[in-house]
Amino acid sequence: MASITPSFLFIVSRKDPAGLLMAEYLCDLYSYNKVCEDVIQFEEHDWYLAYIDNDIIYSDEVDKQLGMSPKTIVFLSRHSSRSGSPTLSVHVTGNPTGEAAYGGKPYSLAISHPILMRSTLVYMNQIAGERGLQYHVSLEVTHHGPSEIPSPSFFVEVGSSIEQWKDRKAIQAAVDSVLKAIESPLEGVPAVGFGGPHYAPTFTRYALEKGYAFGHILSKHVLGNTSIDIIMDAFKKTSNTKTAIFNWKGIPGGIRRQLYNELTERGFEVIKA
Repeated sequence: MASITPSFLFIVSRKDPAGLLMAEYLCDLYSYNKVCEDVIQFEEHDWYLAYIDNDIIYSDEVDKQLGMSPKTIVFLSRHSSRSGSPTLSVHVTGNPTGEAAYGGKPYSLAISHPILMRSTLVYMNQIAGERGLQYHVSLEVTHHGPSEIPSPSFFVEVGSSIEQWKDRKAIQAAVDSVLKAIESPLEGVPAVGFGGPHYAPTFTRYALEKGYAFGHILSKHVLGNTSIDIIMDAFKKTSNTKTAIFNWKGIPGGIRRQLYNELTERGFEVIKA
């Protein structure tokens, strides 16, 4: 297949029941043509949908494998957690530490799309409320692969157990949120978040209520195990922002002091949340 440069490429795994239902719903909404066994093109938009056999966390360099150079990649995915609580979430991928147990490379971050991430989150919260869905809506911190993706990308997830993965109302809400974000992106101030737990409640609130558009969020669990090079890369891959937001109580004191001094000395704005 010749090189293709779509505005948006949606990617799902054939192993993912939630992703497959999201793809099915997307195909119900728009007319499409089959490009090849694994790729379809939507007739009304410059969008493509690709099916891959592996779990999408292991889809590094998938663009090259598909012969594409998309402007933006949206991964449609299930979300898993031990709690099994109903969740709709948005996050960018990468490995801020030397561990890469779930795809990607160690000390490697994907390029985020903070404006579309915030827009999707806001619409997700709005749509879930309007439709009476009892789902927790949140950002997640940067975690798992893929990390080797040259285009801005992010995950949109429905979780956290098979019950939710097959919940068509939640599936439709997630897809509708992305589509509305694409059609009517909201304004936002790109920012990198530091500290706090995995589901990033402080940064979710700042995105929903204060207009900050987060790309990478480095949780309290990784801050003591990463490097200043990765921290600088998180800013670069969040629209080259110079704004950092600290979950002040969610960062160990010694690490917080060192990081605060390092960033302010380099001319970054640090906001205490």
